[in-house]
Amino acid sequence: SLAALAIAFTSSLHDIYKSRGNEAFSEWGLRGITVSVLLLLGAVNIRGVRLGGGLQLVLTLIKVGTILGLALLPALVWFWPGASPEGVVPSTQNMQPMWPETWSPAIATSIAAGMATALLSVLWPYHGWMNIAPIAGEVRDPGRTLPWALLTGVGVVVVLYLSCNVAYYLTLPGAELARSETPATQVAQRLLGPAGAIFVSFVILCSTFGSLNGNILVGPRLLFAMGADSLAPRWLHAVHPRWQTPAPAIAVLVGWSVLLVLGVGLFASGKKPFDQLTDFAMFGAVIFETMAVLAIFRLRQTMPDAPRPYRCPGYPWLPALYVLLPIVILTNMLSKPSSAIEAGIGLAFLGLGVATYYALGLHRPAPRLAVSTEVSS
Repeated sequence: SLAALAIAFTSSLHDIYKSRGNEAFSEWGLRGITVSVLLLLGAVNIRGVRLGGGLQLVLTLIKVGTILGLALLPALVWFWPGASPEGVVPSTQNMQPMWPETWSPAIATSIAAGMATALLSVLWPYHGWMNIAPIAGEVRDPGRTLPWALLTGVGVVVVLYLSCNVAYYLTLPGAELARSETPATQVAQRLLGPAGAIFVSFVILCSTFGSLNGNILVGPRLLFAMGADSLAPRWLHAVHPRWQTPAPAIAVLVGWSVLLVLGVGLFASGKKPFDQLTDFAMFGAVIFETMAVLAIFRLRQTMPDAPRPYRCPGYPWLPALYVLLPIVILTNMLSKPSSAIEAGIGLAFLGLGVATYYALGLHRPAPRLAVSTEVSS
């Protein structure tokens, strides 16, 4: 995800640069900028959590405010027709047809397969909802606070994203929207002119930068905790002697992201690097998150009397539904020739990780190291 976000940031920066009449960068020039952004944010978060956390707060406020403004933009143009320099008026006719005019088993199967494929990409914007879990040890009354934080956070994101998509459909016809690579920029250009397109490109820049920084804030915690549990090399549990941040974990995460940015073009699939990386990221994430939910059933059997500060409403049907949907997505991806090669490469990477895990002897039981609660990034 870090590599994909960094590429999205550089692409938005490049769009703004080209909109000023400048000559486009080469592919390797863009990758060089992407690598520089990753290294800069890694250094900021190694320097200290206050600096990284303060930056994250500002970027999040900008992001949420602008997404809300973009979602309300068609309504403002409706009530103030002169606001659009191009005279564009949003219309519900752009959302037609809502359903196919004719139905048949072949059409239904095609739609279901297409939705399953699209869901892999749709999951990525929502991915990160679980990032509060690594800081559970520093949260007061986590059994009560974390569920509410998760539900509220996901609920806000769902409302914002769905509102934006409605705004897109009200402004652009469905066929045109399907071909668009930057719908937010295109919608703003239609409704506000070139200035709107530049503004939205700048906002996307801030948004991806904020997501990138947030992932660098949280991601190393997992490596840090795994080092304490001997599930990863012990040196990943080390902290910087001066700034008390998990510098080795941050460096490993950023370093791996840099390698992905530089090497993503080696696997030619007809997709852009951003789409390749997000598909790879979600392929692995869906597998492991599904296994984590399956663990609920296993632990209920093997540890029936263990204290459970977190309740699972709707058990067993709700977690079973969660497991069923990713299985459908993965099965569809593995069965389609167009995505089977990518799925095979993803499985090969996972197999390499398993082989490394055993080669380093991390499967052997080892005493757990003490986890410092001072570390926050």
